[in-house]
Amino acid sequence: MPWADPFSHSMPGAPWTAHEWLSEILLTLAFRLGGWSGVVLLTGAAAASAALIVGLSAARELRGAPLIVTVGLGLGLVTASLLARPHVLALPIAAAWSAGLLAARDRGRAPPLALAALMIAWSNMHGGFIFGLALIGPFALEAVTEAAAGARLAAVRAWTLFGLAALAAALINPYGVQALMFPLHLMGVENLSRVSEWQPQDFSHIGPMEIALIMLIGFALTRPIAAPLIRTALLILLIVMALEHVRHQLLLGLLAPMLLARPVAKAIGQAPARTGGASRAPRWPRRPRRALSSAPRDS
Repeated sequence: MPWADPFSHSMPGAPWTAHEWLSEILLTLAFRLGGWSGVVLLTGAAAASAALIVGLSAARELRGAPLIVTVGLGLGLVTASLLARPHVLALPIAAAWSAGLLAARDRGRAPPLALAALMIAWSNMHGGFIFGLALIGPFALEAVTEAAAGARLAAVRAWTLFGLAALAAALINPYGVQALMFPLHLMGVENLSRVSEWQPQDFSHIGPMEIALIMLIGFALTRPIAAPLIRTALLILLIVMALEHVRHQLLLGLLAPMLLARPVAKAIGQAPARTGGASRAPRWPRRPRRALSSAPRDS
């Protein structure tokens, strides 16, 4: 793997981290096999896979029109980033990682260690894996605070073990710890805000972000929606990140439908789709049948 940019004229030999090397190889293979159409098919398949994972995760709580609207608004935030670039290839991993953490919390246990293996691919495909590692914190905190007093130590141990396994998996890359530091160095680059995707949201014209926020605020004002405190804080943080940098709108679009699926279902009185509770016809109590008798009735 290169440690200096071979194409740089102004800074030859300067340290450089090829943090997307695996995605670049996949894109190169797609181009060699199918030209630009191969690149489009590869990135399109990655985006579709991420959308499928988000939809299936939200479908555990929602169904019908509410499911379509919730997932549609979230995925609408992803459209601005649907480009033939390495970050799109990492979308299915980011979606599967987030859905896995959320599913583990809903089951009341730590994620399986097999989920940590996703970090091996993610850390070699895109620098956004650092967000995946940080995402363990809120769910681990929720697990510990909501556990019974006698089970909190076990929750701490289980989530700590998973966090260490994920960190170890993320270090399986050609650059080691340097790959972990790269996203932090990137955020400190001077004049980063001049790049369009690192600029704040522009509300001078209506777009997916503005539509999603209006719908969310309108729903919250008309329905008694309630979400767990830590998940609410996580959602607010994602919104703040998306407002500060257009690039982070992608993370909000992936996570928001999964985080809001259960609160929206409760607000509209829809039973979880996974149990099929509300999809069945309601059972009304039957009147007890009178015993047949030839005796005359009492007047």
